[in-house]
Amino acid sequence: MPAQTRTVSSIFFNMEKLLLRQTPRLAQALLGIRWSFAWPKPSIRRELIEYSFPLGPVPFEDDLLSQTGVRLISHNEDKDSVRRHLALGRDTIIAVDSFLLPYRPAFGRVHSHRTLIVRACDKPGEVWVDDAWPPSFQGALSWTVIENARYSPVTLDPGREPIFAGRPINGEWFSVDLDWFPILDAADWATRLLQRIFLRANTITADERGEYGLTAMKSFIRELTVAAGASPSERFRFFREASLLLRTELSARVYFCALLRAASVWLKDPQLKLEANEYYSSLRHMESARDVLTKSLRQFRAVYSDYLLACLRLSLAAEERLGTYLSRYSTGFTN
Repeated sequence: MPAQTRTVSSIFFNMEKLLLRQTPRLAQALLGIRWSFAWPKPSIRRELIEYSFPLGPVPFEDDLLSQTGVRLISHNEDKDSVRRHLALGRDTIIAVDSFLLPYRPAFGRVHSHRTLIVRACDKPGEVWVDDAWPPSFQGALSWTVIENARYSPVTLDPGREPIFAGRPINGEWFSVDLDWFPILDAADWATRLLQRIFLRANTITADERGEYGLTAMKSFIRELTVAAGASPSERFRFFREASLLLRTELSARVYFCALLRAASVWLKDPQLKLEANEYYSSLRHMESARDVLTKSLRQFRAVYSDYLLACLRLSLAAEERLGTYLSRYSTGFTN
């Protein structure tokens, strides 16, 4: 699985786990439909969380459904809606605060939001929990415990948990289903999908939520350069948002690599697989940048900024290299 070698956000990993039961051979590739970088406007960046979906001109959930048949729905209805879903024998992804989960090391110590999978079990008043976040846990848990963890202010403690807290959880949960989606010609489907993904990543676009494409990544690097020399409070805010953003961007790219590898088979293009593997290796630069941002929130050093910016420039070069190769699939595209 991609997450074994590149850390992805919990929502992506849990979506993959649910899709693996429905389409074992395609689960990872189906989640790789987005490559374009997004640089959200400040009001949007303030809303980023550990389980945010990648931002784009078209909502990620809509892209996923129209291009792959994966129906990802975010729910926040009445408190009993998730229990009704579970009663149908359906697995569910829920958002929780680790502070309220007794098996977590953070229990009673640190507020932190993540997602996990729950399903119905035979014991009344309990559900089965599947939490892949290290240290992983599988087992029955009281629904009362789960319910408490689903409704929490997730108070931000900058010293102990500066990233995965600071925004309330109000019972959000997610369903994942695979609609019937006929792919009569895998090579044709892959070609059209790569055309579309390439166009999105290399078109200068912006809307009321942010800027998209390679130009957005360049804007991000420029603003991060300025933020590195800002006041401690401004730098903290910016670095925190940037860390969350890179987590989402990295997650999308890990699964994009899985799509490229699958497409190389359908398109009989072995060079595409080599390019995908090269690009996957280059994701270490984005991963390092994210990690340095996180470390800088607790202990900032000027030398960290130099290393951070170097990593992001290498990451940008890798984006441009892959784009050069994918440009061969850009002709004949119609939206």
